[in-house]
Amino acid sequence: MAEMVHRAGGKIGVQLAHAGRLCKNPPGVGASNHSLRSGDREVAACIPADDAVMDRVINAFAAAAHRAKQAGFDCVQLHMAHGYFLSQWLSPLFNKREDQHSGSIENRLRFPLRVVAAVRTIVGADFPILVKLNVSDFHDDGLTLVDSTAVVLALARAGVCLVEASGGTPLSRFVPIRRGSESTEGYHRDGAAAWSAALRASGLSAQTRVAIVGGVRAAATAQRLIDDGVCDVVSMARPFIRQPDLVALWEKTPDLAKAECISCSRCFEPIRRGEGLFCPVKHALLAKAKQVAQ
Repeated sequence: MAEMVHRAGGKIGVQLAHAGRLCKNPPGVGASNHSLRSGDREVAACIPADDAVMDRVINAFAAAAHRAKQAGFDCVQLHMAHGYFLSQWLSPLFNKREDQHSGSIENRLRFPLRVVAAVRTIVGADFPILVKLNVSDFHDDGLTLVDSTAVVLALARAGVCLVEASGGTPLSRFVPIRRGSESTEGYHRDGAAAWSAALRASGLSAQTRVAIVGGVRAAATAQRLIDDGVCDVVSMARPFIRQPDLVALWEKTPDLAKAECISCSRCFEPIRRGEGLFCPVKHALLAKAKQVAQ
């Protein structure tokens, strides 16, 4: 995969994630073992991570990063968002420990920073490490923008070269994947702007960039987010499932209204059925057009 992307003139990274307590079979591990509920949504109790588990996870992240580099990938991204394992340490919603890893954001950062340090040691000084991070958990008891900004600055000082602004957990008012609209494109823009401002004020913006993900569907919106200093990079996912050549189309036609993606998230359906990754809406339209042509 890496070779194919390089032959096409691109760069490619791999995201490294641990589901933590969101793993259902077998029961997952987490920063704390209490069950959580919000309305009809629940995150079950889990096995609390002890020192041995923490060491194994750190080593697993480092080993995965090493494999990614050996396979030819250009960077790795550590997933610290959405209520996954590393996010669970940062969030007071999930982290109810009574040791040096709980309480202040500096304490809640201890374990994630150990993961970053282990990955940096094994991949070397020049290999880019990226992080996906919640600007906020969007939950009254969760990670706040103030705390996530402190996390961004700590990650910058630890050598992370880019932080991607995302948000939400399975229990939040706003879950990580939403139905977007033209009025809500770039729905993490306020958080990303706060991060960018903090990095500039701390003199760290040259070494650590900010990306934003979430509902961006128009080239004009992406350009405006960058021009306004909200972020340095715009990330997208679902639009590329619908239109893998979207960036090339935007380059050829800058005034192209927007991506064809309607943010319905039906692209998860074939994944869950083990059928691969594609847009069912586009697949159905192509099938209908083929029938009409026949």
